[in-house]
Amino acid sequence: MEEFLKEVRALLPWLPESLVMVYANSYSKNQNTDVALAEVRQSEDYEQYFPKNKRPDGTVRLSESDYSAVKESYGLTIADYGMNKDYFENTFATLIEKGISPNTFRQRVATASEGILQNIPAVKDYYSANFGIDLNDQAILASVIDPDIGQGLIEGRITAAQIGGEAGLKGFKLSAAEAQALERAGLTQAQARQLFAVAEEEVPRIASLTRRFQPEEVITPEEELTPEGMIQRPGYDIEEFVQAQVFGSASERERVRKLEAQQLSEFTPTPGAVRAGRRVLGLVEE
Repeated sequence: MEEFLKEVRALLPWLPESLVMVYANSYSKNQNTDVALAEVRQSEDYEQYFPKNKRPDGTVRLSESDYSAVKESYGLTIADYGMNKDYFENTFATLIEKGISPNTFRQRVATASEGILQNIPAVKDYYSANFGIDLNDQAILASVIDPDIGQGLIEGRITAAQIGGEAGLKGFKLSAAEAQALERAGLTQAQARQLFAVAEEEVPRIASLTRRFQPEEVITPEEELTPEGMIQRPGYDIEEFVQAQVFGSASERERVRKLEAQQLSEFTPTPGAVRAGRRVLGLVEE
């Protein structure tokens, strides 16, 4: 019997010892490999070693050898990125259940690593804060390779985090919805970096013009207090800048044009008229 067990272990190295015994006992009675394998799959231990491999009708998704090979490939991918594959055991089983190939899995991990983990820290921080993920590499990676989340959504989240991270570097705070809207508009991380670099100068400038020429647009929320009382918000913020620059808001562009025209009028001589502050009043001073 021991010699036969050695043969089974050599022929079926992917079977754990308890299932080797099931196979050997069945074969010794029936001399039939198909019957022996069927009894292995009906064993109480099968689900423990090949979780989610059986369909509701009892058929298997992968042969046991293929199941083991796919799991090994997943594990090697995780190890290549310096992660502990044991952390992802449950995920591997669900990936097999969902039919995610090793190549697709490797692509997802590469996308996550390059897009988040190897990116600037602000991107990782943004992803964690806005998508409810603990701030550690394994948790972030697990969320990205989640087999219940489609590849398109994964890539969208990563790009949104890159956009939000670039905004944060320039002192702007974008919500997840705002960052995702920019992602859907086609903005890349490189374009976001350019956009917020311009915004760093333009938003304060236009906010200053708003306070001077359109004070009725300035909001004074109760939560923003100073020793003097209410502190006024700028009246122009990153959301309005983005609406004009990315989404082509005609009203926002016109608003800025009017503000700049009012500023220019302060420095443009008006023949025959007396200027009082920001307004041209006519021939006499009001």
